[in-house]
Amino acid sequence: QLNVPVSLKLRYVDTKLGSGSNGSVEGMGVAEDRLFNTKQRLDAFAGRSVVSSVEYADVNGSNRSSVLAMGGDVNTPLQTTVVRFKGPAAQKSFLIGHKAETINDNTFVAYEVVRS
Repeated sequence: QLNVPVSLKLRYVDTKLGSGSNGSVEGMGVAEDRLFNTKQRLDAFAGRSVVSSVEYADVNGSNRSSVLAMGGDVNTPLQTTVVRFKGPAAQKSFLIGHKAETINDNTFVAYEVVRS
């Protein structure tokens, strides 16, 4: 859909991994809930429900074992997701860069670069 306003909800989670100043994974702090947000974005921009499921994928630098070893838990977001669409299609998305900065106790700004 082009030139059509969309409405969607986004969610962010406290990773309990602290907040680093350099944007590195060991200072993850608040992170995007990629499972929820990916489905919200894709369905909203399509104008209908197109996503069947979204799962985290274990990859070299971001896998469940390393996140648990750093003090995260089973709900801590990983950097790579796999989307399965309704129909014969799937998409893998890799987070390849990110940075965050805390402005004050209630405000942060962040960006992420994702490759699909």
